[in-house]
Amino acid sequence: MQLSSSQQKHESELGLSDILLMILGAFVIGTTSTKEKADIAKACGADEVIIYSEKDFVQEVNRITESAGVNVIYDGVGKATFNKGKLCL
Repeated sequence: MQLSSSQQKHESELGLSDILLMILGAFVIGTTSTKEKADIAKACGADEVIIYSEKDFVQEVNRITESAGVNVIYDGVGKATFNKGKLCL
């Protein structure tokens, strides 16, 4: 699995930057709290979506990236996920 340009986005509401990253070939891992939001993120083109209320997102990112981590994190949640998200880098 080639994941040289991966990103993780918390609380997946895909915006213009995400769409541009997908067009440029980035592998996008979204995280969200509900299956409904996960379905929307997948429909918008996210490669993987983690429901963080059900699974530990750090462990899932490590599984998805084969422990390589991600290159960048966009965190729209803030304090609740920011420090833990840094473990995905």
